[in-house]
Amino acid sequence: MIPTSGRTFVFAMAIFISAVVCTGYITWQHTEEWSNPVHAAEPGNLPYSSNQTNPTVAYINGAAIDEREFHLFLAQVKALVSGYFQQKYDANDSPSFWTTSFQGEVPFEKAKQLALERMKRVKVQQLLAQQYGLLEDPDYSSFLDKWAKENQRRKEAVNNHRVIYGPQQYDEWGYYTYVYSTMVNQLKAALSDREEPLSEQELIDQYEELKGKLYQGFGQLKALKIVIPYSTLPGIPNETAKLEAKAKIDQIKLRLEKGEDIQELRQSLKRDETSHWIIEELVINEDQLRRRDIHNPDELMMNEALSLPAGQISGVLEMTPNSFGLIQTVERKEGDYRPYREVKDSVRQRMIDDRYESKVKQLLEAAKVVIMEQGYQQIQMR
Repeated sequence: MIPTSGRTFVFAMAIFISAVVCTGYITWQHTEEWSNPVHAAEPGNLPYSSNQTNPTVAYINGAAIDEREFHLFLAQVKALVSGYFQQKYDANDSPSFWTTSFQGEVPFEKAKQLALERMKRVKVQQLLAQQYGLLEDPDYSSFLDKWAKENQRRKEAVNNHRVIYGPQQYDEWGYYTYVYSTMVNQLKAALSDREEPLSEQELIDQYEELKGKLYQGFGQLKALKIVIPYSTLPGIPNETAKLEAKAKIDQIKLRLEKGEDIQELRQSLKRDETSHWIIEELVINEDQLRRRDIHNPDELMMNEALSLPAGQISGVLEMTPNSFGLIQTVERKEGDYRPYREVKDSVRQRMIDDRYESKVKQLLEAAKVVIMEQGYQQIQMR
């Protein structure tokens, strides 16, 4: 066996998805932005690719978009576009789906626009990386050559029983996202080095702004857990006992909602000789959260308690084995803030990320996209 690790690849995918999907999400939420923000090329203004097998479909800030690269992005938005039309228009998949107009919206045109928007975000960053000397050539043919060489290297490593990290072979999209995310990390570092360094006061101010959201411990939560079991025969549910238990705990919930004192309620349930009530205090702290176990019988109760504000009562929970329960949060104590010195690097990285996103936003706003109609219209959904 060749030891491999997918951690690098998974991390790369996460970065790329968070960066690129954001553009797609905004585009879908603001459909007015789907009005064509690009220009068709005037005859003779820009060269048409001499490679008729892989024509140029557009130019982004002068960089040619190869049909193969466009298809790569088109494939990534296919499911999103299909789901959008299914949800909005109850449109079903059919041979004519992609070319049918739904109140003026055509799925294939939407898919091409969304793919182009995502490509624009990637391409402006690639061109910036080229300016900084981090990317030799943003052309897609160059990427394909590197992809082939990387897979050949991995194949030889596997055959020679050498350790590799990530998949044994990258697929096209997987390698694209890996290369892209690596480039983004390098760009962030380069921009950070060239821009004015973040001052200590800027970091402290950012810490103060974020500490309540990101750098505060859980603290402690106390809750009252009430459970009523019901009896069954082996393998045969006792429906009568189940219905009676459900009715009883519904009454308990009602009494709690009316404000009955918890201690009085506890004594009342102890006097109920017809049921074996379980009434316990549940205490949840940060250490318990770190050691959570899905097999813990209190896991369902913990999940419910964590979602409730102090004083609120849960709905009735059907639990196993053969019981109903509910929980009421009694007290929440906020945790301590993590000291600035412990999270300083995290604060700095967040500020670097924010600066980078501002830079990308500026590039996107200034980007010029020119459609090559001949190549663009030849695109087909695969």
